Amino acid sequence: MHRIDCHVLTLHDSNPQWLRLMQADLDQAAVNQHWLPGVPGNIGAARAAGFRAGSAEFVTFADPDDRYDPTVFGALASLLDDLPTAPFAFAGEQQIDPRGNAISAPLLHPYDPAGHLDSPCHVHGVIVMRRRLVEPLLTLITSIHIAPEWHLTLKLTNHGMPVSMPRIGRWWRRHGSQATISAPPRPDAFRR
Repeated sequence: MHRIDCHVLTLHDSNPQWLRLMQADLDQAAVNQHWLPGVPGNIGAARAAGFRAGSAEFVTFADPDDRYDPTVFGALASLLDDLPTAPFAFAGEQQIDPRGNAISAPLLHPYDPAGHLDSPCHVHGVIVMRRRLVEPLLTLITSIHIAPEWHLTLKLTNHGMPVSMPRIGRWWRRHGSQATISAPPRPDAFRR
C-alpha cells in the first residue's frame, strides 16, 4: 500500500496505445491505482468518485492520454511532508503532440495566486493533494463538467499556500478530443 491514491478515468473512446503507455508509467510509480469509468459530459462527478477511491493520505489523478514521470508522485508527497501547511504540491508539464513530440517549452513556474485564478493551466501538471482537505470539497465539484480540478485546487488554497516543484511531471498530449478544448466555467464561486 502506497501513500498516494491515483485515479484514472477512462471512456469508451480512450486511445488503447496511449492508455498502455500511461499505465506503464503508473506501474512504476509509488501510487495505488484506481481505474474508474468516466462520466460522459461530467468530469466533475467522475473526478469526485475517483478522489473518494482508496484511503491513502494523499490523492492525485492521471489522464489516460498523457505520459508521466513515475518518480514525481513520491517527490511531491515528500515536499508536502516538508511543508505541512501546504494543501497541495504540483509539478510542471510539457505539451506534446499526438505522436509524443514536444510542442512547447516546459511549463515550470512558482505558484502565483493571480495566475491560478486566471487560468486552469496554472496548476495543471501532476498535482498531489492532502486527502483530508479534498474530501470535504468533493460535492462542490460534482456539477462542474470541465476543469473541476481548477476549482478544487482554488478552494484548497483557503487552507494554505500551495508549493510547486520546478520539474516536468507530465507530458500533456494535445489532441482534438480532449475536454480542455472547451472553455471552463469561471471559478467565481470558488474565490476565497
